[in-house]
Amino acid sequence: MEWISKTEFVTLTPNFRKYGPKKVDVYILIDEDLISVTKTDFSFYVDTMCEKSCTYGPGIHSVQNAGEETVFIINARDEDGNNRTSGRDEWLVSVVDRNTKQEVETEITDDDNGTYYVKYTCPEPTEVSVNVSIVDCQGTKKTINGCPYKVKFIDFVEENRGLNSLEGSLIVNFIRDKTDELRHFIDERHTALDIEKRNYIEDVHILLDIKKNYTQCIKVSLENERTLDQL
Repeated sequence: MEWISKTEFVTLTPNFRKYGPKKVDVYILIDEDLISVTKTDFSFYVDTMCEKSCTYGPGIHSVQNAGEETVFIINARDEDGNNRTSGRDEWLVSVVDRNTKQEVETEITDDDNGTYYVKYTCPEPTEVSVNVSIVDCQGTKKTINGCPYKVKFIDFVEENRGLNSLEGSLIVNFIRDKTDELRHFIDERHTALDIEKRNYIEDVHILLDIKKNYTQCIKVSLENERTLDQL
């Protein structure tokens, strides 16, 4: 502990990992004997885990209007997959024009609740690569799953105004299409893996087909998990 004035001091927080994230009451121990009557609140939290966090919104999807601001959201989560309730993470967002190799200016807004809004504008039709990384508490840079996102921008037309917004048709269509894809995938795998209706004991080809479909489920599980996060 270090006093910086007559009424203020700084100190390191103890390792609270085994107790998990929670609010606590903080008192001051005076002369190693007396405890202060008054108290203050303090919150312990689990650090953001890049592998568990996700991004969603029009800013990482194609096709969008050039010359119109677009946006996407970073949803920070801890190692248990729980949404963070505080901000101040060091997120790094890079949007690079794939034709000119120039970086597009971005603006990150920290809502201080685990949610970060990223905005940028491509003035001309082009394709960009979007990368999202975080610098963790050890100073290590880690990239979020799914990066880089390839996003295409086309000439603006009045009838597509609002396409780049969070409420625009791009996101509505994404939700509809991905929901249909997931439903179709589940139905296909359910039929293929329904061993009660397939005589796999007498036909080894059926058994091999079941194994193939099971392997396919494992292979795409991370991708489907990321899609569900975005939905």
